[in-house]
Amino acid sequence: MLHFVIVGNGIAGVTAARMIRKSGPHRITLISEEGLQPYSRTALMYVFMGQVQFEGTWLYEDGFYSKNRIDRLHDRVVDIDAQTQTVTLRSGDRVAYDKLLLATGSSAFNPGWPGDDLVGVQSLWGIDDVERLE
Repeated sequence: MLHFVIVGNGIAGVTAARMIRKSGPHRITLISEEGLQPYSRTALMYVFMGQVQFEGTWLYEDGFYSKNRIDRLHDRVVDIDAQTQTVTLRSGDRVAYDKLLLATGSSAFNPGWPGDDLVGVQSLWGIDDVERLE
């Protein structure tokens, strides 16, 4: 049985985990420092407008990970050692893998327009951005 480690708990990482699960009884570990529940970033504007609660943006139900036998680690990968096939976490723990997928996503784009660095001008990329806007 192969051990797949996926770094990133967004749509790419979770979709990869789902596809790996469909391919066989592999061990799957998803590592992310962001919240444990992946959510729709495009729906955050509706959270900000008060039309949806944050939980309404979640991509999967609460039991999704256990039902699909996907282990989750809430931590940050700080080092990858391809020789020993291990990742080191901020906590100091090391996780061995057979296959590694980096699905760390993207970040908000700042176009560099005049005034985009002023106080109060920000992106709406994550739940913490919604909290800052409020």
